[in-house]
Amino acid sequence: MGVIEIEELQVWGQRPGSSGKTLLSTGATARQSSQFGGYAAGNALDHNEGTFSHTNEEVHPWFEVDFKVGCVIERVEIRVRRWFNWRMRGARISVLDDQRGGDIDGPQYNSVLRPQHGNLP
Repeated sequence: MGVIEIEELQVWGQRPGSSGKTLLSTGATARQSSQFGGYAAGNALDHNEGTFSHTNEEVHPWFEVDFKVGCVIERVEIRVRRWFNWRMRGARISVLDDQRGGDIDGPQYNSVLRPQHGNLP
């Protein structure tokens, strides 16, 4: 059992046809496996440190961001509430193509998050 609670999620990279790095999570759509209280998935993308997303406690909770087009992802930053970082222990980040498989141009990237002092590395 677990929860996913994200204060802010930022994804940096390149959109098709662009030459520079941009904040891809701006304008993206977020979804999560469930919603605890009024803590919607979109709160993690709103650039407001006073809001956060939160799932119910469940088996295998998930959080997903849809960029609408294929992008080159260079960096993912996840900020969690300082005193609740333990809730993300063991979480995984998976970068998928639109068919929910591995990255089109390379292998699927999986990273296990290890919370430390309120921010994930």
